[in-house]
Amino acid sequence: MHKTVTFFEKKMSGRQNQRSEEGRLRDTPDMLNIELAPFQPVDLARLEAWLREEHVRRWFPHPGEILDCARATPVGTHQRLIVEDTRPVGYIRWAYVPREVLDSIGFTDIPPDSADIDLLIGERNNIGRGIGRAALELVVAAIRADGKTSLAALTTSVENRRAQRAFARCGFSIDREYVPEGFGPCYLMIRKIE
Repeated sequence: MHKTVTFFEKKMSGRQNQRSEEGRLRDTPDMLNIELAPFQPVDLARLEAWLREEHVRRWFPHPGEILDCARATPVGTHQRLIVEDTRPVGYIRWAYVPREVLDSIGFTDIPPDSADIDLLIGERNNIGRGIGRAALELVVAAIRADGKTSLAALTTSVENRRAQRAFARCGFSIDREYVPEGFGPCYLMIRKIE
């Protein structure tokens, strides 16, 4: 049977659990029990509700595009629920982008089949807890294991400083500013996959 390695297990292997005075595990980003679970058709309603949340809608102004992709996942696209313990808390997807698409948006210097990642945390009270960072690390590990690319990238609004800080903690850096169709100014943030 295949076992999903969670972010918690990866961080805790080889070291003692850090405990509070009461003996309970501290709730720190490095100790979250986060895993990526398969996205199922039954999860569409949850994703749609998350896309209506104000903190999500601000950064994902075209929810129909995300829902269409979630309903009929294009070839080469992977999507997962972000789960903390047993509770779904977010959505993440990644796809390998072919050369012709990169060229069409002027990214001629980005390697073909680079992984493009989208991530959202569904409920406001889960923002800032390290959940997105943990999920992003798990996706980077999956991309590395695939061995298909040497680069992962994501796009975030120049105004979304919280996301920029979280992505930077995962090793992503701002490569350039650009304006994707239908959005305002954004940063392309990249991370080499080694």
